Amino acid sequence: MLDNTEKSNVTFQSNVFDSEENTGFAIVINGHSLVHCLTPEMEDKFLDIAAQCKAVICCRVTPLQKALVVDLIKRTKNAVTLAIGDGANDVSMIKTAHVGVGISGQEGMQAVLASDYSIAQFKYLERLLLVHGRWSYYRMSKFLRYFFYKNFAFTLCHYWFAFFCGFSAQTVFDPMFISVYNLFYTALPVLALGQLKFSHLIQKNLIFMFRYIPGIFEQDVSDKMSVEYPKLYTPGLTNALFNTTEFIRSVLHGVFSSLILFLIPYGSYKDGISPEGYVLSDHMLLGSVVATILILDNTAQIALDTSYWTVFNHIMIWGSLVWYFVLDYFYNYVIGGPYVGSLTKAMEEVTFWFTTVITVIVLMLPILAFRFYVFDCNPSLADRIRMKQRMTRLSSRASRDVLRTPSARRQRRSLRSGYAFAHQEGFGRLITSGKIMRKLPQEFAFPLGLGGKKQQSVESHNSGKDQKNQSNTITKLNNNNSNHHINNTSDNDISTTDLPGSSNSDSRTTHMTTDTMATGLIFHAASQVEILGSRISKIGYFAGQEELQDKMTPKLKMYLNKKFYNDLIAQIKHHKEIIEFCKEIQDAFKEALFVQLITTCFILCMTELQMVVLLQQSLILFANSLPYFIILALQIYLLCYCGNELTYAVTFFYCVTE
Repeated sequence: MLDNTEKSNVTFQSNVFDSEENTGFAIVINGHSLVHCLTPEMEDKFLDIAAQCKAVICCRVTPLQKALVVDLIKRTKNAVTLAIGDGANDVSMIKTAHVGVGISGQEGMQAVLASDYSIAQFKYLERLLLVHGRWSYYRMSKFLRYFFYKNFAFTLCHYWFAFFCGFSAQTVFDPMFISVYNLFYTALPVLALGQLKFSHLIQKNLIFMFRYIPGIFEQDVSDKMSVEYPKLYTPGLTNALFNTTEFIRSVLHGVFSSLILFLIPYGSYKDGISPEGYVLSDHMLLGSVVATILILDNTAQIALDTSYWTVFNHIMIWGSLVWYFVLDYFYNYVIGGPYVGSLTKAMEEVTFWFTTVITVIVLMLPILAFRFYVFDCNPSLADRIRMKQRMTRLSSRASRDVLRTPSARRQRRSLRSGYAFAHQEGFGRLITSGKIMRKLPQEFAFPLGLGGKKQQSVESHNSGKDQKNQSNTITKLNNNNSNHHINNTSDNDISTTDLPGSSNSDSRTTHMTTDTMATGLIFHAASQVEILGSRISKIGYFAGQEELQDKMTPKLKMYLNKKFYNDLIAQIKHHKEIIEFCKEIQDAFKEALFVQLITTCFILCMTELQMVVLLQQSLILFANSLPYFIILALQIYLLCYCGNELTYAVTFFYCVTE
């Protein structure tokens, strides 16, 4: 392959071989030598040697030899090839490769016309692959998984209904619903995923224009992060987002959803009678209820899979749900469909709403639990980058919310504020900035001679006490808060009597029951993280005060630097103790809490199903089951709330420290 552009192209192809095991060598081969290497007897040896090199440069070759090299890789390696060129002699190579990229330059438009994608300069190839190529693979994989799921969930409902209709080929849904399910009801959310791609011409200005159309492209991370972390491109090379395993998982998800979608409504409406005496066990009414819950589940699934929300996404996803009710009303009442009044009658009863809620909960709860487990225990690189983006947004939002002091909002004609006949700038900018409104630490007085040796001895005594009591137990973590009051005298908003280890905390812990011990420890860890963030934010207060540093004596600067170092070491130790404390909580309670959560959710769903049946029989029996249902819901809420508080505290801690 020829000249500069072809050299870079071969480098990209050589990475396809064994990029983790290559030796760092390169091969430069001309066209005369390549004639012998591409013979049937030598091509295997040539390929083995090339696979051990980091780059293979083929120079002074014919257009046919370029195509043969690409075809050799296609035939022998399980890899997707890409060829890039800018002239007419690159057309055969571009057409042979899986993906052809043409550069519109001074050598004509033949390569552009023969390619799949076109760019203006070679440097745009990085963005084409790492940003738009990765996004395209990400969107296509997500679309295929959702497509197989929703169609299996829709189709298998007829299979389960066949067991109750004598295998008479009777469909559970309205024939009109079957016809327009994929066309009208579930097509718009797929468009919201961004399945729009341009395959012939991608110029720089076209890419720039499409970037700012809201909601066209679904993306997990931003384009800046995609370029900054090239390893995000790895799942596309290994087909990690859609393969046989992902297909089987989508199929099993669809089978499970279809089973829940049919059995729960069937059990709720079997032999059902409304309070007015109407029979609810009707085929058309059951079909309308199952179809409605199916659309709700599809909408919830696509909303859960959407990572990049815009106005366009909201219109497409929630609009499709509204569009279902509009079309159902228009078809049955205006055109005169056979299912007229079925959905309207079902929505008038409380049974429909309870059945819908319990079915959607049963369908979504395993998916949410699995995704939270994967995100917490085995997050991918994209998950960690998304968390970094979210923390960056929170940090920038918190910095924007900080209000300036009234003195800084006043407009001054001059900020010099110098003394009379002085040629130096005074403290005007420092005064108007509002920074000196903060109370200075007490240690600031000692180096200036305003303190005494007694205060110094008290401080050294307490700091020595801190170093003596360091251990890796939970008791050390509790006592650590009361031993640092000298180094953090500015923490006036924290009451020592409310800290763990004090008498008030011990009296509360004495009455703590076994069921709430785990949540109490998690809340304790969250409070420790908040305290640590507050202390770290106050370390090195004078580091950013340039006005004060210019007027400090060397002795004062040395003292503040030493104090800053000691405080930082203390907080690092505190941070390690919090991590060990959280690990002990996880090791002690993770299995019990997981089993308790799953069991409680199952009992909650069964209780709600029982309440649906009791509501049709007697309001007294329904009222007797309601407190038990509320207690179960509060038990789940308490576990989720304490975990969310710890997550929020850690997120806020990282935002503060950054």
